[in-house]
Amino acid sequence: MTPALLLLLLAQDAAAWKALGVKWAQQANYREAEEPFRRACELDPKLPDACYFWARVLYALDRFEPSLAALKKLPPEPRTVLAMAQAEEALGRARDAEAHFKQAGDPVKYGLFLFRQGRLPEAESVLDRDPRSAEQWWHLGRVRYQLGKLPAARAALERSLSLDPNQEPVRLLLAKIKAREP
Repeated sequence: MTPALLLLLLAQDAAAWKALGVKWAQQANYREAEEPFRRACELDPKLPDACYFWARVLYALDRFEPSLAALKKLPPEPRTVLAMAQAEEALGRARDAEAHFKQAGDPVKYGLFLFRQGRLPEAESVLDRDPRSAEQWWHLGRVRYQLGKLPAARAALERSLSLDPNQEPVRLLLAKIKAREP
């Protein structure tokens, strides 16, 4: 097979383009990954992850509008909706971002969005709904600390550490709280 024929075949092979994009993305070379993912998505939009990876690379390159445009072509799966929320937030569209964070169904991500928006009581409410993960307890502790609810913050942080004892930021905030307690 001649190199020209090989290039022609590659040019029409969405899976090969996606694999090339993955190679570059694994090396955190998102500029090089963008073109292969774009080609893979355009050649076969139904190829698993091709369009999603393209959108996420665009996001990593701070190209939020094109990322959002690519995401809008995908089925509204939770990770796609979450990626849309992140792009909307990056664009400063808090109302649209919030709607997508809610739709994504991830209380940690939604709670953190509310935290970043300075809406601490709402963040506490979202994060306090059936917390199951060390991460959720950690962020609940952070919110409660910011609200001045030190005993509740301490309890949340201790619960986070009981689920995952290898969290240095949690230990640091817990030490800060203990130093402020009488």
